[in-house]
Amino acid sequence: DLDHVHLPVVHGIDFGGDNPNRPPEHHVEYLDNGFSTVIRGHTPPAARSFKEYKGKRSPVVSRLAFFVPGFTLRGQVEFAGEGTGMFNLFYELSTPIDEEHTKMYYLFFRNFFMEPENDAMHVQRNLRNVFQDKANAESIMPRRAPDLDDWPVLQLDREDLVMSAYWQEMRKLRNAGCQIDRLALDLLDANGDYRVIPSPGRRADSENWVFAAVPRLPASEEFADEADQASSGAYFGT
Repeated sequence: DLDHVHLPVVHGIDFGGDNPNRPPEHHVEYLDNGFSTVIRGHTPPAARSFKEYKGKRSPVVSRLAFFVPGFTLRGQVEFAGEGTGMFNLFYELSTPIDEEHTKMYYLFFRNFFMEPENDAMHVQRNLRNVFQDKANAESIMPRRAPDLDDWPVLQLDREDLVMSAYWQEMRKLRNAGCQIDRLALDLLDANGDYRVIPSPGRRADSENWVFAAVPRLPASEEFADEADQASSGAYFGT
């Protein structure tokens, strides 16, 4: 969902303009715990019932934000045009299960077509996008990202701005000592030495009952002083 190219390719949702398959010019704003961006396009209505709200094709405003806590993606689309106050809103939360599986949760909201008879249409539209993404995600090979000392930096064009911001956040987590050492953990598991993600509440008091924490890759020198803070529970696995 952070890759804007997938909208026209996977879902058939174009951006309008001279090249409807390319996102318009936009910039990424970095937050304390993630990043956000705003895209203004001229996306055509997806169904006849929506056309009456399009007016004179004022820009459709899409606001996207990613938050590291909960690996949460928030999307807000003012589908009827900027200033109309008609929004589709969703939250997508991701929980790593293991190296190859992630549990995803969705919350969808709207403030238009509120009548019960319109629920089925919205559920159908949301499920269509979810299952299109699910099919693509499950077909990706390889199923796990390679363990690299550093990831290549994407410096291509506006299609890659949001993905580049995501990988920058991942590098911050690794540098802060938050990434699980997968190889070390596999050896521990094989010997029956099971580990857990540390609980901040239990670690705050040394007398609390605490399982041994999962091994993590060492923090970079720049973030060495923050390694203890990182062990409070912030992590990423997949």
